[in-house]
Amino acid sequence: MRQVLPEFAGRVELRLCCLSLELVNRRGTTRGILDAEIPLVARLEPRAEFAGFSERPEDWASTMLPAFEALKCAERQGAEAALRFGWEVRYAFFARRENVALRHVLQEIARRSGLDLRAFQRDWDSGALRPAVLQESQRGWRQLKVPGSPTFVLPSGRLVPNPGMPEIEMDRQQRITRIGPVPCTGDGCLDLYRSMLSEAAREPQRAGDSPDPS
Repeated sequence: MRQVLPEFAGRVELRLCCLSLELVNRRGTTRGILDAEIPLVARLEPRAEFAGFSERPEDWASTMLPAFEALKCAERQGAEAALRFGWEVRYAFFARRENVALRHVLQEIARRSGLDLRAFQRDWDSGALRPAVLQESQRGWRQLKVPGSPTFVLPSGRLVPNPGMPEIEMDRQQRITRIGPVPCTGDGCLDLYRSMLSEAAREPQRAGDSPDPS
């Protein structure tokens, strides 16, 4: 998506919305799930940078809610700022092994993202963005009924879940038991995103709704 989106500048706006899995699962995402999924994702997207996770329990981000709240604070500084911050959070978690549930880590990510740190800290400390995290998550799960994260919501309201990834099923021991058909390979995945964004650029926004990529 980061490679293709600039081609649609001025035609499509990507808005990041919160979709907290822990609100519906009633637990944070465990290491076992990601340890099983990441090798598969790394094979499908060799350009992705995965470094594995620290073995120290204190380094594991047991909740993503602080990162979601920080994203809403970054959004106060514009859509581009939110996209930069959102990418840096993912890179910090998957490539730098940083605990993105910690305040000082998220502040450092904000600095690396080029945000106005004073404004970021002021908005975060106010707590004013916390309701937005819960509202967006509840809207995604209950109103839009998205099948998972990430899901793109086009202006027409059509849902496009995780376009480049196959369906993955796991057993209770968090072992992968089934992998569905791979929807694309190599640059074909870029074409898949181009097709989706082209559709978004052509379609009028559905009345009374807003496009909320989650």
